Amino acid sequence: MRRGACRIATALAAATLVVSHIWNKFPSWGPRKEFDRSESYESSRLGLSLQRPPGSLRKSWGATQEASQGAWNRLRGGARQQLPSDDSDSDEDYKSTWIYQHTADRPFLCEINPDWIRDTFNLYGLQHKVPHYEMCLRRILDYDIGFDKLPAKRAAEVEQCCEALYGMIHVRYIKCPEGLERMRQKYERGDFGVCPRALCSGYRLLPVGMTDQIRLRPVKGYCPNCKDIYHIRVRHASTIDGAYYGRSFPHCFLLRYPHLQPKSQPVQFTPTLFGFDVKYPELPTADEYAQAEAEKAERERRAKEEKEQAEHEKREEEARVEAEKALEHGPPDNPPAVAVPDKNGEDIAMTA
Repeated sequence: MRRGACRIATALAAATLVVSHIWNKFPSWGPRKEFDRSESYESSRLGLSLQRPPGSLRKSWGATQEASQGAWNRLRGGARQQLPSDDSDSDEDYKSTWIYQHTADRPFLCEINPDWIRDTFNLYGLQHKVPHYEMCLRRILDYDIGFDKLPAKRAAEVEQCCEALYGMIHVRYIKCPEGLERMRQKYERGDFGVCPRALCSGYRLLPVGMTDQIRLRPVKGYCPNCKDIYHIRVRHASTIDGAYYGRSFPHCFLLRYPHLQPKSQPVQFTPTLFGFDVKYPELPTADEYAQAEAEKAERERRAKEEKEQAEHEKREEEARVEAEKALEHGPPDNPPAVAVPDKNGEDIAMTA
């Protein structure tokens, strides 16, 4: 036991001497500087370290940190910033990616992080929903699939499948924390338009789909203030499928950011005539109206059946009366002749 304790003490003393020697050798490093947690998180996502480098590298440290910050801002869906001149090639490569070209003119769509797409857990269940799944996935991630060598008809089909696959991934991505943050930035910039209702005073809209199946209905706008859905009058909005957002995205978004919810009830319009309020009769709800229409159709069907039954009974009664009259008067003296075919197929006139 004593020998083990002595060895531990000796090792600690040697480590202390080494640390003090390094500290004295680089006094310009100084104490460790505190930094923002968000900055540490963003730099860690880019694979950088926030420790201060030696004095010979401090001049390039600021440019490197600025470039990494700009790259992360673009990755998060914020305003695209121009990179320094020495990174112009990387900026051109970034703008030539399929995701950038697909979302550059469509402010409704988010630029999905390629690393998020590479995680197969996020794509579970999509393999059987899109034709040419592997080829489309590789094209979205900018892998070489020989797309330029495909025939025009096959290339157009693959491109449509790529858009459908990206939309299916998009509806999942915008509900994760990273995607919700990007959608919040777009919402605060007003990329989704404003509510056309005058009493909402330009309240910003959220994208919503009327169905979860693709290629059925385009995207609509949901107003959190009046809680109604409107047609969006934004460029390219009519060409975006509503299934790329789903029916539950606005509610997921408002639960994630409760401070963006309206603080009061929406203002309701009150009709007046010569200073007096006009009271219109209360209209039924959609369900009540549908139920009333169904009951009306059922009554009409029963009335039609009863009418047909009465007519049938009337015809039967008339036939019965005619038969009774015929029995009372007896058979006629000269019954009409009836044609009966013989064995050769010729008709023979016979009396009844």
